[in-house]
Amino acid sequence: MNGTVSIDLNRAWQLSSSGEMDGVVHTAVSELQQTLAQICGHAFPIVDVVDEERPFIYLNNLNTDPDCEAFSWQVAADQITIQSQSSRGLLAGVYQFLAQLGCAWLAPGDLWTQIPTGQQFEIPAAFADDPAFPGRSLIIGHHAFMKDVNEWIVWAARNHYNNIFLHMAPDDFGGGSVPEWQWVGLREDAVRLMQARGMTIEYGGHGLPSLLPRKLFKQMPDAFREENGRRVKQYNFCPSSAEGMQIVRENARQYFAERAGYDVYHVWADDIPGGGWCSCSQCAGYSTSDQLLLATNAIADVLAELNPAAEISFIAYLDTEMVPTQIKPRPNVCLLWAPRTRNYGRSLKDATCPVNTPYYNDTFAAQIEYFKGAGAVRVFEYYSDAILFKSVLPVLSHVLQQDLLVYRDLGVHTMQTLMTGTRPWVTAQLINWLFGQLTWQPEQDVERLVARFCRAAFGEAADEMVGYYDVLERAFTAVLHQTPDQREQGIELTRNPRKLVKKPLADMEDPVNASVETLVGRAAQQTQLLGWIDEANHHLTAAQIKASSPRLQAEAKGFELIQKWLQFATYRLALYAAIKKNPIDPQAKKLWQQTQAAYEAVQAWGTVHIEDPLYQRNFKMMTFAMWGLRLRRIGADCFSRNGRLFIDIGSFIKLVGGFVTTIGAYKRRKKEVLN
Repeated sequence: MNGTVSIDLNRAWQLSSSGEMDGVVHTAVSELQQTLAQICGHAFPIVDVVDEERPFIYLNNLNTDPDCEAFSWQVAADQITIQSQSSRGLLAGVYQFLAQLGCAWLAPGDLWTQIPTGQQFEIPAAFADDPAFPGRSLIIGHHAFMKDVNEWIVWAARNHYNNIFLHMAPDDFGGGSVPEWQWVGLREDAVRLMQARGMTIEYGGHGLPSLLPRKLFKQMPDAFREENGRRVKQYNFCPSSAEGMQIVRENARQYFAERAGYDVYHVWADDIPGGGWCSCSQCAGYSTSDQLLLATNAIADVLAELNPAAEISFIAYLDTEMVPTQIKPRPNVCLLWAPRTRNYGRSLKDATCPVNTPYYNDTFAAQIEYFKGAGAVRVFEYYSDAILFKSVLPVLSHVLQQDLLVYRDLGVHTMQTLMTGTRPWVTAQLINWLFGQLTWQPEQDVERLVARFCRAAFGEAADEMVGYYDVLERAFTAVLHQTPDQREQGIELTRNPRKLVKKPLADMEDPVNASVETLVGRAAQQTQLLGWIDEANHHLTAAQIKASSPRLQAEAKGFELIQKWLQFATYRLALYAAIKKNPIDPQAKKLWQQTQAAYEAVQAWGTVHIEDPLYQRNFKMMTFAMWGLRLRRIGADCFSRNGRLFIDIGSFIKLVGGFVTTIGAYKRRKKEVLN
């Protein structure tokens, strides 16, 4: 920046742009015009030819590189020029200029939109910027967010995102993806909004097995995978079967034709930690990664015929994290790195974390090298995944920034964050806003960014809220920290309720499999963790005293769940340590009761604060399946052995009943939408 210039927006400013306006330039001009009118309270006319006797703002699209989002501006008292080599860059420049005036879009909706008022502003006389990552993607991954997809698209574009990934499932009911039936009715308007902002559109999910319908198993068993010497129809298929792969290609052709017009497609294998690929004599020499790449290449060839400009992803996820060794990717296959089982309590830059380093960085670097010459490298991250984090989004500001520096240095093209969960957010999520800012430029000062968010969101209470987020980050990174002995390789999404009752799910954030030594060491943090929760509450209370506002009320509602979530996680650590040391110790039962009470408090939060019965059921079903079943299992095995059968029967009834009512609620909503 080379000094500042004072501009008076109360004067009769004109707006103009170079050449013929495409849709994105039209959006840039319109956004600038409407927002300036909100700021100043008067009109800013758009003209073809400027009157040089009056001040003007000129948007100059050089139109020399459509993929370049670098922009610059020059400001004088009577003339402002915002310039880029592309319409997308011009739009980015407009949003940055408005942010310089004090505009902020902290979350979708009017409540979280900050538009300054006034006439006089100090603006840097010269400014230039360029994104670190060419692609910055928000993944829409749940019915609750898809219903407001248009608002999310507009919000994302205003916060440096230039890519929307629609994470789909053919008929999903409350899991971590969007049911296709919901998207069909929203598609036209949503695609128009994305195209008007020059956004890349990605589409798909775990749909690869559906390309070989299970009903064909009796007709062509050899098309399906072999397990322990026999063919089975569960999970994926045999990628060495010529007959089966012909069916896969034919169905892929229909799939792409019916979903035409997207830039990147995702057609992934089953979402299981392992054991879903073939062991027949032809496949035995192929790794799971090679088998997935065989299948992906086959449908990539089909896509190349139908849409030569599009790419399809190879997802390096769980049992396909390891580099293929025999099959090379087609040119239109892009690597998608999805490190779900990493340690989110530490950054990828932290060399002292044995879970993350060197494994994740080295393996990803090797994957990038192997896929050199294929499609653009993408990272599917989970910072906004409230299924992974069980209905909350942790504050991970510094982890996010340090991760992005690693990803940038590895040469990643597109960074993505999966936004999924069980319910709509009740407050603005700092991590979503930070992701947009830091994927644009990860070298930014994180503390200054958090302070900027707090000033825009909470005004006079900003200092207290900075302290609030700082304490929450300390608490979350402590709770989410993993050691190698507790690391879970994903979860098998079995549909057998009897199996779930006997062996409840243990996702990444559940340290049930850690050693007693690890659990005892981590449980020793209980006093400190509970102290951090109290400290965060103190900051929030002080902020409400300083500046009571609807935004702080919303944040208080969100914190109520975070508080209960952290208390549950803290007590659970101590419980696991106690029962592994001595399950008949009376202290263990007391800890179980504390943990159970914390779990029930989380469930009660859903009853009070989730208004839509559909999402309330979804929320309660997930927390019961992930947490409640485990507590019942511990209670039955350790404290009620004579009543174990009755507890298991009760768990089975509650689990099945919960699934049935949740699925039924989504089916009724589907019927309402389609009718």
